[in-house]
Amino acid sequence: AAVQSQEVADELGFGLIEASGGNPYFLLEIVRSLRESGALARGAGSAPRGSRAPGALRLPTSILTIMNARLASLPEDDRDLLDMAARLGMEFDPRVVADALALERVPVLQRLTRLERAHRVVHAVGERFVFDHRGLLEALLAGVPDALAREYDARLAAALERMDAGSSGGGACAAVLTDLFLRAANGARAMRYLTPGLAHLDASQELEPAVELASRALALPGLVGGAERFELLLPQAQRLGRFGRHVAELELATEALDLATRLDDTPRRARALAAEGHAFLNVARYDDAIRCLEECLELATSQGLDRTEADARAALGQVRCETGRYDDALAEHERDLVLRRRIGDAEGEAAANGMLGDVHCELGRYDRAHAHFRRERELAPTERDRFARARTKLRVGRTLFVLGRYEDARIDFARARTLWQLLGSVRGHAAANASLGDVALAMGDPAAAHRHFSVAAARAREIGMRFLEGRSLLGLAAAAAARADDRGALEHAAHALALRRQIGDRAGIVDCLVLLGRIRSSVGAVIAAKAALGEALTLARMIGRAGSEVLAAAHLALLPGGEAASAESILTAYGTQTAMDDRIEIHSLLWRATGSSEHLREAQDLMARVLTHVPLELRNAAKARLTSSGSSRVSRTDPQLGRRASVASPQRIELRIQGTSRAANSVSDATRGASTSPHAPMGSMSTACIPAARAPITSRLRKSPR
Repeated sequence: AAVQSQEVADELGFGLIEASGGNPYFLLEIVRSLRESGALARGAGSAPRGSRAPGALRLPTSILTIMNARLASLPEDDRDLLDMAARLGMEFDPRVVADALALERVPVLQRLTRLERAHRVVHAVGERFVFDHRGLLEALLAGVPDALAREYDARLAAALERMDAGSSGGGACAAVLTDLFLRAANGARAMRYLTPGLAHLDASQELEPAVELASRALALPGLVGGAERFELLLPQAQRLGRFGRHVAELELATEALDLATRLDDTPRRARALAAEGHAFLNVARYDDAIRCLEECLELATSQGLDRTEADARAALGQVRCETGRYDDALAEHERDLVLRRRIGDAEGEAAANGMLGDVHCELGRYDRAHAHFRRERELAPTERDRFARARTKLRVGRTLFVLGRYEDARIDFARARTLWQLLGSVRGHAAANASLGDVALAMGDPAAAHRHFSVAAARAREIGMRFLEGRSLLGLAAAAAARADDRGALEHAAHALALRRQIGDRAGIVDCLVLLGRIRSSVGAVIAAKAALGEALTLARMIGRAGSEVLAAAHLALLPGGEAASAESILTAYGTQTAMDDRIEIHSLLWRATGSSEHLREAQDLMARVLTHVPLELRNAAKARLTSSGSSRVSRTDPQLGRRASVASPQRIELRIQGTSRAANSVSDATRGASTSPHAPMGSMSTACIPAARAPITSRLRKSPR
């Protein structure tokens, strides 16, 4: 209620909870500050300009004023103690603080205990202490001059270094020491701990601190160069790619390539080419990606660099998939899989299986896709790798979606979005929102779909992911069509088509053309509809996208001169490679084109199966989405008689399902006595079917984020 938007609440929820500390007054103050600063402002079709991840929200002055007032009542010695402790962050070790201040540990512990009891500014957690609110930490940090802060950092680093010399603080301690020495302007000492510190942060999925730490080290002039700098640049580029910061990713990969060339180091040059190719892939510069990756493969194969070759083949397979060259994509990913097994890279093998599943999904081979996704889950260390867990959730959700299990898919997509948001990944968050838009549209909620697709499109545009932007724009077109906004649907679809033509996304071009054909057909633009659907059919057949080929053929069957028999033969050959949602539509279209009761019964049975996987409270909306449409203005021309025979377009044919568990067969039994003619009056049909020339149920569900 405070933010007055479910979309904004979804976007900022975790950050608001963390920043407010659960205090209702603080929450309202933060929201008020965001509103006044314009951070909650929304443009047309844009996402809220708020926080991307927990911890990113800035506290307003009103809260910091309250915190400063609490701190002002403390004795000077206690304030100095807290100033020093704040340099270690929200949680600190009192022994390090005591040693840095050259004080005995017991008196320091006693003072901290009094501060907990009397003032509630800190509290004990095991052997450590934690500040009660982030505002206290920010107020303390802001109140210390830079010169004094550097001295505090130097003393804390020296104290921690002495303690760690006699213990096994490991990577966690190394990360803290690197941070303190860098802040103390002692880069040489920081470099002793940088590599193990970054390794620890990467292994523990603390990628934001790792990015910040590596960025500071790379930015210091003369601190690190040569091969040592290269080994910092490449992992940093990969971290930035995981977050979706693709412009910065490309800049670092290019710098690494230039450095490897100057060093005349062939293995490093090959690795840098793979990284640059992957960065080009992320921003849909496919020609540049192919150039880099093919050069990388030449070097890697000649030098026997199996891991580098596997990385290049994985990226090249994704390029082939995103440009609709599925056979080539499968070949690259299969080779990648062989290499991963050879070098014993279980995580890489899991990723290769996931990408193979993506390609099979694009081809409608859902059984094979599911087998690869299952193998990915078996191999991926999802318990400790939250990125892998989020990817798996998206892929499992995708499989459930194409099977018509919408509510189960929605749950997995929502969990993936939560994980991506916690990880601070803009690209993952955008992809999850696009998938949630697909589900919302399928379950009859175009308004929610529009919100999700708007967030996804804005985020994708922000990070330069044109592939995902194109998918999200098509989703916006589908949502507009579902609301009978033909003009908006055509504008979004045309924009999506132009973008996908520009980047060479052939499967995306097919999706856009099918949607444009549907919309133009529904508004009576027959010639334009036939042109779009004909191009879609040809291109879908060329790239082997069977599901889209069947759908385009079914729509063409209803247009003047359409060949229903041809569409039926394509359906017979490839019907099982079509998503559940599309199969309902295809059988409905062919029932209208042929009058065959077999198509009607199949559509009814499939719809019944879908509705059993929709929550009861959403079932009416989903049923309305499946059973209603605008009146078609298209008519078929009888090629033999040369006259136009009007095709009736039933407004609604009800499907009666009692409860969530009613079987599809019982629905068919109940409908056998009803008229099954597509030309029958609406009142004579007690059951049935599906839309006539409706707008698309959903945009094609495309690849999970890499």
